[in-house]
Amino acid sequence: NPNNNFEYSYLMYCISGAQEYNEGFSQDFSSVGVKVIDNYTLQVTLKEALGYFPSLLSLYMFYPQNTKFFNENNEYGGYPSTIVGNGEYIVETWDNFPDSSSMFLKKSQTYWNKQNINIENIELLMLDESQSIEKYKEGSLDIVNVSNSKVADYKDSKDLKTFADGSIWYLGLNNDNPLFSNKKIRKAIALSIDRQAFIDNIRNGLGEVAESFVPMGIIGKNDFFREEYKQSLYNLSYNPSKAKVLFEQGLKELKLDKAMIGTIALLSGDSEELIKEAEFYAEQIRNNLGLQVELDTESFQRRLQKTLDKDYDMVVSAWGSDYNDPGSLLEIWTSNSFLNTTGWISNNYNNFIKLAKVEKDYTKRIDNYAKAEQILMDELPIIPIFYGKKAFLVNPNIEQLHFQVISNSFDFSNSFIK
Repeated sequence: NPNNNFEYSYLMYCISGAQEYNEGFSQDFSSVGVKVIDNYTLQVTLKEALGYFPSLLSLYMFYPQNTKFFNENNEYGGYPSTIVGNGEYIVETWDNFPDSSSMFLKKSQTYWNKQNINIENIELLMLDESQSIEKYKEGSLDIVNVSNSKVADYKDSKDLKTFADGSIWYLGLNNDNPLFSNKKIRKAIALSIDRQAFIDNIRNGLGEVAESFVPMGIIGKNDFFREEYKQSLYNLSYNPSKAKVLFEQGLKELKLDKAMIGTIALLSGDSEELIKEAEFYAEQIRNNLGLQVELDTESFQRRLQKTLDKDYDMVVSAWGSDYNDPGSLLEIWTSNSFLNTTGWISNNYNNFIKLAKVEKDYTKRIDNYAKAEQILMDELPIIPIFYGKKAFLVNPNIEQLHFQVISNSFDFSNSFIK
């Protein structure tokens, strides 16, 4: 519906007629390639082949809605009384809504696989970290999130569990800045940052070194994409001596010297944790390249807006996949993506992404994404730093606890309590 101004509508543009309808060129919904065949069959016609369409359907904008229920309530999912779902659990109570201090989930009796759901009830408490950890120690909580700053306190605990969260953290470089228009300068910055030291000393071990863009947990041909295409092939490991050489070569190509550059601003978040991380990057670049970097710390919304406006030199950014396919990450660096805020354009890169989207042969499609990533890691408009992880204290009596990389939430459908 064009009246909703929904930012993610473009993900439906793969459906025949969807873009024309959403952008107002057609007022006839029957021109959109979605048709009800019977009570159990929905037919979708795509503009062209799209190998990851089944995975795309797991995104929330594709969730089915009960039209009759919506029309009666004129609201959907914002209150306990207007939640209608088809999952393993229903929301039985939601205390202190909308402050949301606690929520009680009960196993659904209409779930298709209810006989295999072992955990009957789940209570969710909204507490700050110190409160939740204290309750865990008392034995009144079974799972609590542990922040990066606290995780070192529990490194020897058998209860500490870490899970890859599917995120990639990176430095975005504004390629419209003359300095970062040079490929050797960008490569020098990539080699000047000791990622392992960053993870060990700044993040207390919570994360994995990233020398590529697609994180673990994203599917490839027969295994995870990252297992099939090793990031070691990109040669982005910490190498300060090589970084210095590349930096000097880049300056020479630009006919610049360090005195002419002045100070480079690094845009980052304004939380204590994010400032500490940004300071590490700035210090590494200063020490290894002699490039003066100052921090520009902003709130999340302000940082996001400045990034979209390309009002930055370098920016600390992160991205997580919307659906389980390499394209969800790699497509953001195409030249027509509004998320590509670097100013970098590669027709070769665009071509491999386009080929991957329409390729019907699954193996060839994944290979095309790998070729695109290779270009991205050769050109380096962005500098990958680390793959994110989340840490939890988990009651050892809980078995088969699965953390979903895409939704960043626990899946209790196979879990049970010893």
